[in-house]
Amino acid sequence: MDQDPRLDEARIMEILSAPNRLRELERLGLLDSFRVDAFDRLTDLAARLLDVQTSLLSIIDADRQFFKSSAHRPDKEDEVSERPLSYSFCKYVVGTDEPLILDDAAEHPVIQHNLGYVELGVRAYAGFPVRSRSGVVLGSFCVLDETPRHWSSDDLQTLQALTDLVIDEVRLREVMIDLASEREEHTALLDGMSEGVIGVNREGECTFANPTACTILGWPEDELRGSTIHGA
Repeated sequence: MDQDPRLDEARIMEILSAPNRLRELERLGLLDSFRVDAFDRLTDLAARLLDVQTSLLSIIDADRQFFKSSAHRPDKEDEVSERPLSYSFCKYVVGTDEPLILDDAAEHPVIQHNLGYVELGVRAYAGFPVRSRSGVVLGSFCVLDETPRHWSSDDLQTLQALTDLVIDEVRLREVMIDLASEREEHTALLDGMSEGVIGVNREGECTFANPTACTILGWPEDELRGSTIHGA
C-alpha cells in the first residue's frame, strides 16, 4: 500500500496546531473537563451496537488526545483520560477532516508505526470527524478493537449516525455558550448605562433592573425582581 501524503506527520501537526482550531477548543471547554452523560450514552451505545472493545469521543489538542467520553467491554479496564499524540489514530481523522477506517492497522504503511498499534495493540479502528458549527474539526468519534475486523457498510452507517448525534450535542453546547456570552455582554452594557432600565414580562413583573434604575427607585435589584411596575 502506498503512503498517503495526507497522513504526513508534519502536515498533520501543522493542522492540529492551527491557532483558530486551538481557540475553538478553548472556547468550547471540551478539554480537561468533566464527563457528560449525553456523550457517555453515545459511546456506550456505539460499543454495544458495533460489539467492540472500546468506543471513544477523542478531542485532539496540539500535543495530546483527551478522552471526553469512553466505553469499554466489561472485561477491559478503563483507559487513561488522555494520551500523547504518538498513540493517536484520531489525529489523522482531525488532520484530514475525513473518516479513517482500518480493518488492520498492521497492514497500513503509516499506522503500523503508531504507538497505538505498536504498544497498545489496536488493530481495527473506525473514526469520524466531530466538527463545530463553524466547521472546525475538534476530534473523532471512534470505535476500536485489538482484533482485525472488516467494517461492513452497516457498521459504518451506524457509526456515522452516532457521530451525527455527538455533533448535535457539541453544537447544542455551542449555542448555550454563545447565549451565555451574549447575556454577559448585554448585562455589562446595561450596567454601564447612565439611564435607568427595567425589564418586565407580560404580567408586568420586573425581570431585571440595571444599577441606575435601582438608584433612582431606591430599591435593590433582588427586591425589584418579581414586583409589578405599579408596586415599584
